[in-house]
Amino acid sequence: MNRKPVDPGLVLLLILFSISTAVANPLGADESAGACESYKELSGVGDDTLDCSPGPNYDVCGDEAGENRAHVKGPAVNEPAISQYPSHYYACLDSTEQDYCVLPSGEDGTEKVPEGTMANVAQKFNNGADDYQNPENSPDWSVCLNTDGNSDPGGKWYSLDNSDAGEYLRNNKNIVDNGDSFDKSDIAYYWRQNDNPQNSEFNPRGGMEGVALEDDCDLELVGCEHTVNSDGLFYSFFNLGDRDKDFNPQGDNTEGDSHVSNAYYRGYIDRIFDDSEQLEPGMNTTVYNMPEDSDPNTVNLWNDSVGTEDRSDQWGITEDVSKCVSGRGKAFNTSTAGYRYDYTGVERSNPDDPTVSKLDRAMGNSLCVISEGYQNYRGETMFTGYGVWINPDNLKQGNISGKHSYGAYDNWTDLLDNEGFGIDITGPDSGLGFRETDNHGPEQFTDYDNERVFVGDIEFNDSDKLDPPMCGDDESEYLLEEQGESVNPQEGQGRFVCADTNAVCVSYEAGGGPLFKRDDYAQAGEPGEESGRLKQDREVCYQRSGEEAMWFDQDYKAELCRENILYGPQGVTWFDSSYIDQHPEAVTGGIDDSWSDYFEKQGQSSLFSDPESGDYNSTHSPVATGTGYSKVAVPDGSDYGFCGGDDDSEYLVTQDCNARFCDTNRTVIGVHDNPRGCIFDEDSTPYETDKDERKLFDPGESVTFGSIQGDPRITCFDRTWYSKFPISFNSKQVSVPFGEFRTVSFQVVNTQSQKREFYVEMEEETDTPSTYQFTDLVDRSGTSFTTAVPAKSAKTFQIEIFGGNKQLDFNDGGSELFVRAEAVNSKEIGSDSLKAEIRESSSKSGQPTNEVPGITFLQIAFIFITATAVILFRN
Repeated sequence: MNRKPVDPGLVLLLILFSISTAVANPLGADESAGACESYKELSGVGDDTLDCSPGPNYDVCGDEAGENRAHVKGPAVNEPAISQYPSHYYACLDSTEQDYCVLPSGEDGTEKVPEGTMANVAQKFNNGADDYQNPENSPDWSVCLNTDGNSDPGGKWYSLDNSDAGEYLRNNKNIVDNGDSFDKSDIAYYWRQNDNPQNSEFNPRGGMEGVALEDDCDLELVGCEHTVNSDGLFYSFFNLGDRDKDFNPQGDNTEGDSHVSNAYYRGYIDRIFDDSEQLEPGMNTTVYNMPEDSDPNTVNLWNDSVGTEDRSDQWGITEDVSKCVSGRGKAFNTSTAGYRYDYTGVERSNPDDPTVSKLDRAMGNSLCVISEGYQNYRGETMFTGYGVWINPDNLKQGNISGKHSYGAYDNWTDLLDNEGFGIDITGPDSGLGFRETDNHGPEQFTDYDNERVFVGDIEFNDSDKLDPPMCGDDESEYLLEEQGESVNPQEGQGRFVCADTNAVCVSYEAGGGPLFKRDDYAQAGEPGEESGRLKQDREVCYQRSGEEAMWFDQDYKAELCRENILYGPQGVTWFDSSYIDQHPEAVTGGIDDSWSDYFEKQGQSSLFSDPESGDYNSTHSPVATGTGYSKVAVPDGSDYGFCGGDDDSEYLVTQDCNARFCDTNRTVIGVHDNPRGCIFDEDSTPYETDKDERKLFDPGESVTFGSIQGDPRITCFDRTWYSKFPISFNSKQVSVPFGEFRTVSFQVVNTQSQKREFYVEMEEETDTPSTYQFTDLVDRSGTSFTTAVPAKSAKTFQIEIFGGNKQLDFNDGGSELFVRAEAVNSKEIGSDSLKAEIRESSSKSGQPTNEVPGITFLQIAFIFITATAVILFRN
């Protein structure tokens, strides 16, 4: 520009203009045509009155190529306030200053500053005039940027909260080309080595360098959402431990500045400090992928990972440096393992809640504690007083070594006691356990007030997924306890094992333990098995929804009723509530043990056991318990029932008859506590009896048929009803193929209450041919023997008939064989008989019999083997 001589008239007009507006206002940075034109625009002076054309006495802006008149402008500027001071509104930018901004500078007027300058545009002018910043006063620094290029000469002032400014800074490569500046008013000062070389969002230049702006604010900081963007935009630079510039425009860490009282928030620049390998490569987990990855389902998801991994967002602005910054730049309080900010699922409050994945946590299952100043396993310095993520397995170690402190808690055990469940993400299981020794014993367990944290001798099951000494803190770690129907049924009693699944049960008593797979059966030592009726049943490892697996009695649910310890699967039957309701007297001999201390503590639904009443209703069951408990469980969502025959002193009985007035009926079934007892249902016979219900009977008890002349009766002996004593054939007639053998059986019955001896003899017939000629006692020599029969019981014996004469048939007098039994030293005597015929060849024709329908395969096999042995012996 050329200096011109000043016109005296113009000088006078400008002096008058200054007096009429603001005496204290100088003309500005350029006492030139720029000020003349401003006066003409504001005062309405005509072109003929004031000539602002170039002259010898003042500068002209625009008379040379590249010169442009610029004014204070931009989203950060309150332009209406600045327009009150026209002499401060304009400045002249020459050809080398097209990216410059005009900066209001108080009493000294304006100044021109280059693009990239960091400055405070909120300074007041002229003792209380309106502030220059828009939309409201804040003591933060704005940046000069020429985002419009040459279309609008001069740069604009932007708050770093402005998304346009952030986008421009990420894509512009000229503004920081001068390298590291030592002037904090230069944005190049903040051009640093970038800790995220692969993160295009925070390192637009690539490599290890670039302009990196921080936009993550602690939710506790007032003013985080500084713009209309609902996610909040507040960009700051990475100077660890500094207060943000919105806290103090001078960049100091003290609170003595006058701007502090009006600051929007008072955050510290913070970053990740970690001493945890929880999400390092190779761990049993998955990481969130960056947008550039190929999987479309992971677009815009962030990588929550340890701070040293390339793609994590390592920085944040925190209310206090004792907070921890996550892999997404978010702040979390000390002594927590918080959920990700975008997590909307169930938050666990106890081990029974649904499982929360490690990926739902901000830093896996790492725990935020306070560093006392040390170097982590990578040799990186963890600064004193800063929040640091650690593996919960290092809780005790860090406390003892002085590496960590725990905020409001004095030591690691206090932290577990109060906040322990905040770091348990495995669930559902017993909670958290810490192994003190390697003894793995059943004792020495301490449980804290929350009853979910245990310290003691915990065994870690052999698995490469388990990481001692803390159990339950890792994704594949489950603290399992021996509980349910076991030696230690009550929750919290101990005997813990750390396993990589919760679908297993713990027992130190059963053989093959201590871990058993789900659906395994074992003798887990259910309480009460040594008292009352000795039952000695097996327990099943079962897992209810939302719980860890534990031991259950088979009586708990129908699907658990699978095997009998004596007779296998054939020895058990599930009796549901409808059967119990219809036939309560048929099941009074059952033992329903589906109750434990665990159920008592959990408030399980139940019925009172009341076998004396012989009734079933909504509160009472007729089924007896085998322990000292008076309750039986009613499973949630299931009808009440019990497994008959699973206990050692619990026997299935059916209506088996060896009598004229009673038919065998295997659908009449009950549960008896006496293995020789019987069951009878009047509905199964056409005659009326003195019993009008399905009921259990002890040996020696009788049922009388009063509707038949003579009031005959049947009596229970050895699970079978008899009407003839003391001997009774099972068959009344038998057909024997010529040249073959057939075997039939008979019982010797003792009706008395004491053991007795009986003399048994086959009676010889005089007719020829006769069955007697072709019959032998099985396993006995001769035609007679003596046997002792227990009280109110029966013994079974067999005879073998050979098809030796085709002339013998049912019509012959000799076809009937009599067997007599006489009690020794007693007057009781009786006999029974059957008829036999010898036919030409084998036939499938049947014969009337009193045999028990449904005879088992094993019984048939035994009879067959016996007959075969006899044939071989005779040959």
